[in-house]
Amino acid sequence: MALWALGSPLIIFENHFYSVKNVYCGIWKVGDELRPKFHGFHNLGRFAGKNGRKAYLHRTIIIIIIIIIIIIIIIIIIIIIIIIIIIIIIIIIIIIIIIIIIIIIIIIIIIIIIIIIIIIIIIVYIIKGSRIRSKLIALSACWHLMRDT
Repeated sequence: MALWALGSPLIIFENHFYSVKNVYCGIWKVGDELRPKFHGFHNLGRFAGKNGRKAYLHRTIIIIIIIIIIIIIIIIIIIIIIIIIIIIIIIIIIIIIIIIIIIIIIIIIIIIIIIIIIIIIIIVYIIKGSRIRSKLIALSACWHLMRDT
């Protein structure tokens, strides 16, 4: 009998449920044959006739769908993390460029200030130098006058 192929002996009563390796099945009469009716998911679905194959197929489809959903979620999370990392890198690059521009501007301003100070020092030295020369000329003239007298 086909029911013995399920792997454990069955005591068959009409329209009752029995547990065969965690498989709950109801037995009903079709003509002179006794056929098992399977309910839910079970580990014997491949061998259990049309209803069992459907249940096994449904379980497989659900597992595949769950795996696909998990893979899609993982891919979305990875894409979001990559986008966040790219945004952070772009922000860091922009900040570095701004800092470099500020440093270059400060260096240019310092160079301009140093050049202006050097020009002022040169101008002051020239003015003071001409005053000192004129004083020396005046002193030498006075000395010549004093010597002559």
